[in-house]
Amino acid sequence: RMSLSDEGVHKKALEEAARRVLAKTLECIANLRSDVDLFRMSKPQAEEVLCWLEERGLSEFSTIFARHELDSLLQIRSLDPANLDQLAFELASAFSRDDRSLWLGLRTNLGLAV
Repeated sequence: RMSLSDEGVHKKALEEAARRVLAKTLECIANLRSDVDLFRMSKPQAEEVLCWLEERGLSEFSTIFARHELDSLLQIRSLDPANLDQLAFELASAFSRDDRSLWLGLRTNLGLAV
C-alpha cells in the first residue's frame, strides 16, 4: 500500500524521466534539422534537391540526402537500385522500426521519383 509521500516521490521520478526523454527527443530533432541546414548552406545546388524532394512528397529523405551529400539532380538520376535500397533502409531505420512494409513503401516512392 502506497502512502501519499510515496506517491509524490513516484510522481517526481516520472516527471524527471519524461523531462529527460523530451530533452533527448528535442536534441535529436535539432541534430536532424542542422544536417539539412548545413547541407543547404554549404552546397550550391542543395536547395534545388530539397525542393525536388518536397515537390514529390519525399521531404523525409532530406536528412539522408544531406548526410550523403547528394546535392545535384544529376547525382540523384544516377542512383542505382542498390543505392535507392540503402537510402530507403537508412530512413526506415531512423524511424527505429524493423518494418519491411515501411522500407518497401519508402523505396517504392523514391524509385518512382527518380
